[in-house]
Amino acid sequence: MSEYLWEKLTVQAVIVLVLSLFVWAAAAVAADGDGTAGVDLPIVNVLGERDGSTESGYKVEQTKNLSLWGDREILDTPYSMFVISSDLIENVQAGSTEQLFKMNPLTSSVPYDTDGITRVSTRGFQTSRTFVNGVMNDVLGFGVFVEEVETIEVISGLYGFMYGEGNPGGIINYNVKRPTAEFLNKITVGNYGGQQYYVHGDFGGPLLDGKLGYRFNVMKQDGRTNIEKQKLDRSLVSLAVDWKPNEDLILQLATSYGQYHLDGVQPRFLLQNITADKMPDPLDSTKLWGPDNGFNDLEAFNLALGAKYRFSDNFSVRAAYNYREIHREALYGNTQAYIINNNRQYQINILALASKWESNGGYFYLDSKFKTFGVEHALTAGVNGFIQDNYTGVFDTPTGPQVYPGLGTNYVFDINDPYAGHIKAPSYNRYRYSWSKGNHWYHYNLMVGDDIKFNDQWSILAGVNHATIDNRNYNTVTRVLNNRYKKSATTPSVSLIYKPMPNMTAYATYMEALQPGYTVGQTYKNANEILEPLKSKQYEFGVKADVGAVRLTAALFQIDKANYESDDGTNFGTMKQDGRQVHRGLELTAQGKLTDDLTVYGGATFLDAEITKTTNPALKGQTPAYVPKSIASLYAEYNVPVIDGLTLTGGVYHEGEAYVHTNNLLRIPSHTIGDLGFRFKTAYFGPEMTFRFNVNNITDERYWSGIENGSLGSARSIVFSVEASF
Repeated sequence: MSEYLWEKLTVQAVIVLVLSLFVWAAAAVAADGDGTAGVDLPIVNVLGERDGSTESGYKVEQTKNLSLWGDREILDTPYSMFVISSDLIENVQAGSTEQLFKMNPLTSSVPYDTDGITRVSTRGFQTSRTFVNGVMNDVLGFGVFVEEVETIEVISGLYGFMYGEGNPGGIINYNVKRPTAEFLNKITVGNYGGQQYYVHGDFGGPLLDGKLGYRFNVMKQDGRTNIEKQKLDRSLVSLAVDWKPNEDLILQLATSYGQYHLDGVQPRFLLQNITADKMPDPLDSTKLWGPDNGFNDLEAFNLALGAKYRFSDNFSVRAAYNYREIHREALYGNTQAYIINNNRQYQINILALASKWESNGGYFYLDSKFKTFGVEHALTAGVNGFIQDNYTGVFDTPTGPQVYPGLGTNYVFDINDPYAGHIKAPSYNRYRYSWSKGNHWYHYNLMVGDDIKFNDQWSILAGVNHATIDNRNYNTVTRVLNNRYKKSATTPSVSLIYKPMPNMTAYATYMEALQPGYTVGQTYKNANEILEPLKSKQYEFGVKADVGAVRLTAALFQIDKANYESDDGTNFGTMKQDGRQVHRGLELTAQGKLTDDLTVYGGATFLDAEITKTTNPALKGQTPAYVPKSIASLYAEYNVPVIDGLTLTGGVYHEGEAYVHTNNLLRIPSHTIGDLGFRFKTAYFGPEMTFRFNVNNITDERYWSGIENGSLGSARSIVFSVEASF
């Protein structure tokens, strides 16, 4: 049997397992009209009360789909986590993930609209790996529409035991909106800044005496942004259905289709090529520095199935499957624009591209509970993984087939006057290309974990994961296999948990993970080469406590991973593995109601990162590039007692300085920005109405925002909306 056929069969097996539970449920309902298979069970609502509500101060009590551990109280998880809820997304009027990750004290990010990708850094490592409902699907974070998101869970640090290979910085898990226990009908009309007007409808509720639930979201946005000559058009349709024919079984479906079209793409600047010994002043981010006829088109389709079935009080099974497909077409000034001539000018090359990602991901877990000598065990065994194929458009050009054909080179402009918005990229037939596979990734994990509870104070979470990475890279023009690696490793994890009181948890965690090999970028001599995967290690010590209605957390950590460096110190040499990176730090968070009228949401991360064991003496002890020394955020809301329904809002967000190169000579300065706003809720007009108004980056601070290359920080924007609930 061929390896490729085996891979397809493993994915299909997960689909069959999930669908089998759907078929079983249908048979049960057909045999007994009330869906209870002959057992007299009470009526059960599909879902209970919402978590992370405005009234709770956005404090989320339970994480969803946490690998083997499933749904678990956040207070009892031995990992550093910060969760963003849908109520917060609505109240800050976030049109993309940029606003949300700016508020998260564990993350630094770059503007989402640069190329439609969610680029986030946690613990000093870029964390692009994206999960949907706990299923690994997308390694770049394309096509995220916040309007369909219930919670965004950021787990910082290694997660190899739970999900196998991955970036050591952490993961982002998007849980989509699920059906509500009570009927929900909300229509919001607003503006995301500039002339970006939008309308969003969110509808949900129970059917069939609470056994069936639905959630439907539809959104349309169109208009010019606050960047000159830039226009954004987004649309989304999503549906989620939960069916609970009896109290032992729940079946879930979710599907969505979204479109994203951006005219006028703001480039990122390749800071490593700066020819002066000082960073240039940040450019005016309200001006378009790329071609004004550039564009970025995205289409995202998602289909998810899930099932949970309880055989008895001691045995249950969980399964999920997720298919995700992303199409992208773009024409833009290279997202790595060059600043040259002692920061007086910059140079842009204009490229066209077409890309497609198809991924199949899933998991299957068997949960059991038992006791041995008075010790309680919650043992889980299972498998998770994904297959992803990446395709690149090969354009039919007059000089032959090309990937990323250049449509104009060496456009050089004065950095102060004028800006590049007058560039007109040469026209081309955007549809004259054929798909060619560029990468094929097949990752799977066999795992077992045990939640061992000795008494009400002491417990252990322990397990092992046998992870396999099988990556292939193809020449997209000749369609010939360039290189391939396949590697497996068994990685352990153990956490000791101590609860001195019910509202407090202290923990110590050790975890290993298989880190995927670095894929060398286009500018290097060994471009597209996939370097060997290596193991990373993490130690973490933390404490979590609910003090009143506020959750406080603190985590000390150390991560040791492989270091990758160019042999000549530039991005034009040969990229290779050399030495290790050691990141040490402290994370502090606060989330909840400080008083009945005051909500706090934020914290800080302090990082101390260095390169060790390198063969280059000049790099030993240096700070890795693009690792900020600190991140801090504080968002607050105050309900004005004398004016019923009025809430004042505001936040301050800081990111510390970072280095552009590992020689630590060129610094990206720190920056601090602030937001202010209010909302007013009233039923004076009949239906419950909520008026929201926010000013982001109220001082219009100009800054470089870079976790990989330099992006211009978002300029001041005014956003407002009116929501009606009925």
